[in-house]
Amino acid sequence: MALHHFHKGCISERKLGYILAAIEYEYQKVAWSAEDDLAHGKISQAEFNRIIKEAKFKWLGE
Repeated sequence: MALHHFHKGCISERKLGYILAAIEYEYQKVAWSAEDDLAHGKISQAEFNRIIKEAKFKWLGE
């Protein structure tokens, strides 16, 4: 969505960078928490993989 608005000229490259950085930060918060939970046995490897997959999809759309 942000890239779409950037290509239409609705937002600057700087604002696009801020948006992308914020999305990446949200991914990192989820990933760090999941890593900690996995390390302390609070979640299984399968749960960890699901959490990371969902977070990565929100970040990269993949």
